[in-house]
Amino acid sequence: MRANIAEVRRILMTDARMRAALGAIRSLGRAGHTVMAGYPETSRRPANVASRYCSGILCYPDPRRQLSLFREWLLDQANRYSVDTILPVAEASLVGVAGVRKDLPRDVLPIVPKDGALKYTLSKFLATQMALAIGIPCPKTAFISDGELIKDCRNELKTLRFPIIIKTDNYFTPEGGYERGSHVIAENTEQALRVLDDRAHLQTRIIAQELVPGKGTGAFLLRFDRKTCLSFAHRRLHEIPHSRLMAGFGDHLRSRCTAKSISQLRCSTATCVEARLRNRPSIDQASDAETYTPPRCVISCRS
Repeated sequence: MRANIAEVRRILMTDARMRAALGAIRSLGRAGHTVMAGYPETSRRPANVASRYCSGILCYPDPRRQLSLFREWLLDQANRYSVDTILPVAEASLVGVAGVRKDLPRDVLPIVPKDGALKYTLSKFLATQMALAIGIPCPKTAFISDGELIKDCRNELKTLRFPIIIKTDNYFTPEGGYERGSHVIAENTEQALRVLDDRAHLQTRIIAQELVPGKGTGAFLLRFDRKTCLSFAHRRLHEIPHSRLMAGFGDHLRSRCTAKSISQLRCSTATCVEARLRNRPSIDQASDAETYTPPRCVISCRS
C-alpha cells in the first residue's frame, strides 16, 4: 500500500550496488515515487535492482575513476529521462552531483548538502576541528596535514597515547577520479611515521587520533527551520548483536553533540554524529565525533 504524498517524484539514485541503496529503493518506491537505480559500469549488475520498487536500471562511468565523465552523464540523464530528483549514495557520487548542481535544469532537485556543510561531511580533519571548537569531546588529535604537505610531526605523535588511528580524508586522484580516505592503526611512533610516509604523495588532509576503546554509537537528528523534527540513536550493528539495538538516547550526550554540530552547519538537514563511548558510563567518555549530512543520513533514516 502506497503512502499519501504531496508530490510523486522521478528519482535517479546512484550506487545501487551498496547495501544502503536497497533500503532507499524500497522506502521511496513504497512511498509512490519512481526510482531509477544506477550503478558504475565497472561493477556487476547488483541484486538490489531486482527489487519490485526499482522502475529502471542505468549504468554510468565510475566517479571513483572518471569523475568528469560521470558529471557529463548526470547532466545528460537529467534531461533525457526527465528525472526531477537525484539521490547520490556513495561519497564519490555525492561529489559528482555537487559539482554539477548549478548546471542541472532548474526543476531537478539534487539531494546534496550545501557546499558549506559538504566540506565537513567529507572531511574528518575539518569535522574534528569543528567538533573541538564547539566543545564536543573528541580523542586527543594531531592535525598532520592540511592537504598541502605532511609536516614533521614526530614530536606531536609522541604526545599521543598509542595505539593511534591515522585518518586520511578523501582525495582527487591525478587520473581524474575521487578516492575514499583510509583508517590505519599504528602501534608506535615508528609505525605511524611509516604509514604517513606511504601517504606523503596524497594531497589530502590527515589527522592522527588516540584510539578510543568502547562501542560505536550515533545519534541522528532531522532539523528544519532550526527545529528538531525527528531523532533516534543507534549502536553500530557490526560491533554488537542486533538484539542490542538502542531505542533511545540514553545519557543524551549524543543528541546534544548532534544538535551542536547541526547548529554550527547552519542548515536544515538530516545529520548524524557518530562516536565511540568508553566502557565506563561517564558523560565525558564520548569521543570521535563525525558529522554526516544527506544523502547518507537520508538513506540510514529510511522509513
